[in-house]
Amino acid sequence: MPKSGLIPDWTDAQLERVFSRFQGDVRKTAIEFYKYIGENFVRVAREKGDYTDRTGNLRSSIGFVVVENGEILYEDYQLADKGSDKETGRQVAQEFAQSMSGEIEGIGLIGFAGMEYAGYVEARGYDVITGSSPTVEKLMRETLQEMKNV
Repeated sequence: MPKSGLIPDWTDAQLERVFSRFQGDVRKTAIEFYKYIGENFVRVAREKGDYTDRTGNLRSSIGFVVVENGEILYEDYQLADKGSDKETGRQVAQEFAQSMSGEIEGIGLIGFAGMEYAGYVEARGYDVITGSSPTVEKLMRETLQEMKNV
């Protein structure tokens, strides 16, 4: 019997179930948040990329994955609208995401352009994915602020 004389109306097992349910809700919210941010990252990168993508490889290699402890929970790779070899870009993106996913502990988001020459294109002054970062960062801040107010 507790020293205070108070006797709880719940068991330890009931309390554990409440905490477990809460953890599940937080996990689900985190995954949905990362999906939302990833979708916007990819959308902005695909729309604002100011380079000529003749083959479709580079735009098709832009994507994101939501990962939990190295396991990909959600992935987004879309073929470019134009180009003669779009499928190669998507395949490279999938391989890149798979190779990077093992680096994540907990729940995380990886946004990328999988083609190895994406950095070279950006170094030449074109926007592949870097330009979407400020937009997504602002969206993340706004979304997190909204979540605080709930």
